[in-house]
Amino acid sequence: MIRKIHLSLFFFLIGFSVLAKDKIIVDNADVPIEKREAILLLNGFGSLYHTDKNQIKALAHQGFDLLIPDYISRQSIQDCVENVATFYLENQLAKYKSIHVFAYIVGSWTVNHWILKYHPDNISSIIYDRSALQEAVPKILDQDNPFSSRLAFGNIMHDLAQMPYPKLDVPPCPIAMIIECKASHILYQKRRSFEKFPAPDHRVEAFNQPTVNYAYYFQSHDDLYTQLDQISNDLIYYFKNGHFPSSVQIEPCQEDPFITYQKH
Repeated sequence: MIRKIHLSLFFFLIGFSVLAKDKIIVDNADVPIEKREAILLLNGFGSLYHTDKNQIKALAHQGFDLLIPDYISRQSIQDCVENVATFYLENQLAKYKSIHVFAYIVGSWTVNHWILKYHPDNISSIIYDRSALQEAVPKILDQDNPFSSRLAFGNIMHDLAQMPYPKLDVPPCPIAMIIECKASHILYQKRRSFEKFPAPDHRVEAFNQPTVNYAYYFQSHDDLYTQLDQISNDLIYYFKNGHFPSSVQIEPCQEDPFITYQKH
């Protein structure tokens, strides 16, 4: 049964990769690109099985163009970096007045390597989606199911499991983090393996990217794809003002991250 599930996932991902493509949603085409701002959305593995319908609803036409590159490579993080560089070059993103980045977990590793290598000069702010819970998943899959993980995702899952976070010691722009506090569905399935790991550290300092701008949300990694509109006002506020609204939660969540599943 498990093999059938893994094969189904593999063929689903192959079919999805054929359909995936870059997306550029312009907010106001009457404004010259040199006067426009954009959000560069760097998705993660969740984009392989969630559509971007809710992300577009949450982030498009909020005063920014929305740029969604199909950048994730099965081969390596470095190939992801090169795909972002190609997207930036081919779509003349250097012409934008400013670009604000919202990066999921794979996107966080990618954007930092991209900035360190290519030094784009119009990145005005970055929000990283980080999770002490979800960031354990590549390590778990690489340890528990190396063959099926490679079959479904390619070498990149192993890459992410082994590669330290590429910290920006001197960020080129204001940066922020949103921190997930709830377990995703796959983490619930892998809870037994997860509990063999050291207890997760949800403190901002543990994410190895110093910032004074951060917010905690009792949302899972799945929610950040399917229900992004529930917190997107905070993201847009940050991109427009350089800080989160005072209403955001700045202390780690106290809820049991698995409580949602325990109720069913």
